[in-house]
Amino acid sequence: MQPLSRQSSGQSSQDSYPSSCPSPELSRQSSQTSSSSSYTSSEHGLYQQLKRRLKEGGDTNAFSFLPRDAIDEIITSKIVEAQSSWYDRFKGRSSWYGFLADISFWNGLINYSRSDQVVEQAKGMLAILGLCEKENDMWNLFGDGLTDGHLPLELRLKGYSNVLVSRQGQEFRSFLNWGNVQREVFFNKQWLVLAPVFKTRGQHISVDGHVPLPFYGVEMLSHSATSTISKGWLHAAHLMPKAENDPQIAIKSYVMEEDFKREKDNLEVTKVLNHPHLIRHIATVKQGNVFYVILYWADGGNLTDFWMKYPKVSRTQRPKPLWCFQQMLGLVEALFALHGEGCRHGDLKPENILHFQNSDDPEIRHSQYGTLVMADVGISRVHHTVTELRHDPTKTYATTRSYEGPEAETETNKPRSRRYDMWSAGCIFMEFAIWLLYGCKAIDAFRERRKVFSQKAAYYKCTEHTAEINPAVTAGFDALRNDARCAGLTDLVNLITKDLIVIDPKERAKAGDLRDKFKEIMRKADKDPGYLTDGIESPSSIPAVFAPPG
Repeated sequence: MQPLSRQSSGQSSQDSYPSSCPSPELSRQSSQTSSSSSYTSSEHGLYQQLKRRLKEGGDTNAFSFLPRDAIDEIITSKIVEAQSSWYDRFKGRSSWYGFLADISFWNGLINYSRSDQVVEQAKGMLAILGLCEKENDMWNLFGDGLTDGHLPLELRLKGYSNVLVSRQGQEFRSFLNWGNVQREVFFNKQWLVLAPVFKTRGQHISVDGHVPLPFYGVEMLSHSATSTISKGWLHAAHLMPKAENDPQIAIKSYVMEEDFKREKDNLEVTKVLNHPHLIRHIATVKQGNVFYVILYWADGGNLTDFWMKYPKVSRTQRPKPLWCFQQMLGLVEALFALHGEGCRHGDLKPENILHFQNSDDPEIRHSQYGTLVMADVGISRVHHTVTELRHDPTKTYATTRSYEGPEAETETNKPRSRRYDMWSAGCIFMEFAIWLLYGCKAIDAFRERRKVFSQKAAYYKCTEHTAEINPAVTAGFDALRNDARCAGLTDLVNLITKDLIVIDPKERAKAGDLRDKFKEIMRKADKDPGYLTDGIESPSSIPAVFAPPG
C-alpha cells in the first residue's frame, strides 16, 4: 500500500477545504477551452499566484494541496472586485438591447458591492475558478448560490453530459454554459483547496478519499503487512492553534480498519491521561478507505539511538545521570498512569521509547537533552475487568522477545497481567545502568552473553517450561553491584533485582510501588548531589560480561 494515495469514496468531507490534481491532458484542455481572463497573460495573475503556492505531497503522497493561508492571502476583496468585468461584458455588444438582455450582467453588477460576502462565503470557490482560469465566472456562480459550504461538488451524468451538483443535489445553472471538459477540470481542481484543518489535539476526522491531507515532503520509512510508516511535514496553517513553523510529523497508515481502531482506542486513553512521557497524537484520519495516525516526529530517534549517540563513558560528553534518572522516573510514572486505566503496554523495549530532542510538539517541555516518551501502545489492551478474573488469553502481537517476561513462554494460555510490563521495564533500566557505567558497546556485548543461554537473548532461560534468570543476567547484576562508583546506580540495581526482573509476576512491584521507590532515589539525589554523579567516569576495566569480544 502506498500511503496517502487517492482512494474513491462516497464519504463527505467536513471541517475541510480537499486535493486531487487533474491529469496533464485535462490541464491542457482547461487552458485551451477556458474563457479569457485578465490574469491569464500576467505572471502575477490569479492562476500563477495560486499555482506558485501549491504544495506537493512527496514521493509517496499522490496529493497536492493549496494551503489555507495561501487562499486567505491571495483571495482578497481587491481580487474579488476585479472579477466584475463589466467593461469586458459591454465590449463587443452590438446593441443596448443585447446588453440589457444579459441578466448575468446585472447579477455581476449587483454582486460588485458584495465582495466582502464572497471573501467570507466563497473564497475557496474563487480559488478553484482561478486554478481553472475561469475566475470571470465567479459572480454568475455566486449569484446561483454556490459557496464553499457546497464543496465538494459531485460530477453526475445527466443525459449525454456531466453536471456539477452539490451532494444535496442542488444544481448551479451557470455551469451549463461550460463544456464537459471544463466541468471535469473544476471537479478535479476543487480538491486542491479542501485540505482539512486539525482544530484540536487528538481530533478524529473523516474525509472523502479524494481529499488531500495537508502534508508535504512525505517519505516512506517502513512497510509491513498491516501498516506503513512515513515522515513528512504538516503545514502550519492546517493546525490549530497555528504553529510558528511547519512541524515534522510521523504518519502511520493502515489498510485494515480493525488494526487502526485498536491503535486509535489506545491513543484515546493516552490522550486523556495527557502525560508528558506518554505518546500523544495530533490526529487520526479516515481518508476514504485508508486510515492514518498522525504524530509529532521524534527527532532524537528512540532510546537505542540515544544510547548510540553517546557511545562512550565521559562526564563532559554525555547527559548527566540526574537527567537519566529523571527520565526513568517519568517512564515509571507513565506506566503507573497507563496501568491505572486498566491498560498494559505489552511491548516495552528501547525501540518503543522515543527521544524528543528538539520536538515540534508544543506540549513537550524543552530541555538540554530532551524527553523520553513511551510510544507504540497499540499492542496493549484496555481491561474492563480485573485480569485475574478473565479466562480469555490476552491478544498479543509481534514483540521483541529479548524484553518479554518468562510468562510469555511458560504460561502461554493464561492472560497476562499488567506486571508483564514490569519485567520489560527492569530489562530496559538494567541496560540504562550498563550504558551509564560502560557505554553503548557494553549493551551489545551483554546481549551476546545472554544468547549463550537463550537464543532470543532473553533475560531468562527456560527448560521444560520452567523459567529461571539467565545466568548472564545474574553475572551482570553481580558486576554492577561490585562497581561501587555510584551509590545511586547500586540502589537502582537492587530495585531491578528485587522488584522487576523476578520470575513470578506476582512478586514483581506494581507501578505505584515502583514509582515511590524511584522517587526515594530522586529524594536522595536532591539531598546529596554526589549520590548519582560520583565516580561516573571511564572505568579502568570493563567486567567480562559487558566486555566486547577480543
